[in-house]
Amino acid sequence: AGDMGTFPAAQQKLFWEKDSKYTIMGGETCVPSTYSQCQNAILQMEKYHWSYLNSGYNSTVLNSWKTSGCMDEINRRLGYRFVLQQGQFTENPVAGQKFTMKLSLKNVGFASPANPRNVELIFASKADTVVYKLKDDPRRWFAGVSQNIVFEDILPLSMKGKSYNIYLNLPDPYPALAKRSEYSIGFSNKNVWNKKTGFNTLHNITVN
Repeated sequence: AGDMGTFPAAQQKLFWEKDSKYTIMGGETCVPSTYSQCQNAILQMEKYHWSYLNSGYNSTVLNSWKTSGCMDEINRRLGYRFVLQQGQFTENPVAGQKFTMKLSLKNVGFASPANPRNVELIFASKADTVVYKLKDDPRRWFAGVSQNIVFEDILPLSMKGKSYNIYLNLPDPYPALAKRSEYSIGFSNKNVWNKKTGFNTLHNITVN
């Protein structure tokens, strides 16, 4: 119950539960017990926002998760895991007029990103690319919570008559990593994240 001396007092559990919402949390299992069984293990990882797990200890516990069928879920949910739920876009966009987008997403992982992330909305045609930097902060896309991303702006007249793919990009803000696709966050939906560009595909429009 005290996690082998980790929690001498109940107040420390409450502190870790709140503190780990904003920090990187992880570690390894203890010896096998009723506390290490799948149902409680997942509950504790949710409560303490786990991002990483020692894959070498305790092998008896880790193997029990495999045989009991919860290891796949743990692997998927360690850290953050964003799922796009719905997207709403201006139906007939017109150059020089307001374009509106509303995205709904949910973090189904155990944790949220600990480091800052840029959020870019990208309109890409064969002729040009228009990039908007949004003010949303993925560090506040907390585990188990649905989020809305809302964008409204006047489309430039230069977009008239062109077709655009719309992407959401979550690159690392560090300049040396910002254009490296493997450092961008990909949503977990099928056929959404492009590993080559690091962009998440949202929609396609033709601007009148």
